[in-house]
Amino acid sequence: MSVPSAPSAPSVSGTRHFIRTAAGVTLSLGLVAGIAACGSDSGSDSGSDTDRAETATSTGSAAGTTVKLHSAFGDADYPVAPERVVVTASALDNVLALGITPTAVVMTQQDENAPWRAGKLDGVDKIMVATYGDIDVEKIAAADPDVIIGDIYWIDSQDEYDRLSDIAPTLNGPSQDPTQATWKERLTQLGELYNRSDDAQKIIDGDADLFARAREELSGLQGKTGWIGRDQGEGKIGTSPDPTEASNSFLGDLGMTLPSTILGKEPNAASGAYVVSPEQYDEFAADFSVIYAPEGIAALEKNPTFADLPQVKNGTMIEGDYAMVLALAQPSSLLRAWALDELRPTLEKVAGEN
Repeated sequence: MSVPSAPSAPSVSGTRHFIRTAAGVTLSLGLVAGIAACGSDSGSDSGSDTDRAETATSTGSAAGTTVKLHSAFGDADYPVAPERVVVTASALDNVLALGITPTAVVMTQQDENAPWRAGKLDGVDKIMVATYGDIDVEKIAAADPDVIIGDIYWIDSQDEYDRLSDIAPTLNGPSQDPTQATWKERLTQLGELYNRSDDAQKIIDGDADLFARAREELSGLQGKTGWIGRDQGEGKIGTSPDPTEASNSFLGDLGMTLPSTILGKEPNAASGAYVVSPEQYDEFAADFSVIYAPEGIAALEKNPTFADLPQVKNGTMIEGDYAMVLALAQPSSLLRAWALDELRPTLEKVAGEN
C-alpha cells in the first residue's frame, strides 16, 4: 500500500491507554492508536535471518545454559528453557503459542476471560491487578521466577524494568520501537530463550499461510476499504492513519486498504489516532469497520451522518468488545486466528458486495 505522507511513529503509550480504557478505566487520553499501536505486524514479513541472528547468542551445551538477549531496556543473560516464568498478560499469547505453560501470569479480570485462552491456564497462578499495565512486584517475587517475560506495552519504563530485573532477568521485547518489536520479533526471541527457534518460525509461517488462504478465499476483499477505531467521547471517533500498524495490517493482510480520506492523515501526537468530530464522520466511510464504543454504538448511530455511513447501512460495522480490542491491538498468531474466525462472516459479506 502506498502512503501519501509518513504518519507519526506508533504510540507505545497509546496501546496501553487504549486497553486501560477498554477495561473500563476512565482516562483523559482518547485514542485508538491504541488499537493499532503494536506497530508493523503484517503476517507476510517475519524479519530477516540476520536480524534474528543478531538478537541472541547462546553459551554452553547444544541446548545452551544461558542466552544473551537484547531487551528494550537492557541486555541480559537468561537461563535457556527456564522452568519458572512469570508472564504479563500482554506477552502471554506468544508463550502459549509455543505450548509453554507459565508459572504465573500478571493480568486483569478481562485478560483472564479471553476466549482463546480457555483451558490453557489451568493450574497457573494468576497475579490479578486492577488495571492493565499494573505491576505487583511483591507477588511477582513470591512466584520465584527464573525469568520474567513482558513487553513494552506492559513493562514500558526503565524503572519498571529495573525493579523487575532485581527479581529475575526480565525480557520485554527487542526494542522500545513497536515497529521493531511486533509479535513476530517477540516470538523469535522466545524461540531463542527456549531453544525452539524452529518452532517459533513455524508459527510465524503458519500465520502467513492462514492469511494467504483467507485472502484467496475472500478475494472480493481486494481493494475494499476498512478501519479499526474507537469512540473517543464527546461525539468524536478516531482510527490510526498508518497502514502498517497492527490492526490495519490485519486488514491489509486480507487485501483491504484504509479509506483515502484517512490514509496518511496527521495523527494526534499523544494517541497516534486521526480523530474527527461529528461533522467529519463522512471521512470514515468504508466497506468495513470495527469500532470500540464504551457507551455503545447506538449513541453514535443517533447522528444521521454516522448512521448514513455505508458500513453502518450495510451491516458491516462491528461493535468490538474487549476481547476483540486485545486481538487487534496486541496480536499474536493465536489472536489473529481467533479474530479472523470471529470477523469472517462479516468479511464474507463485504467480499460478496460489488
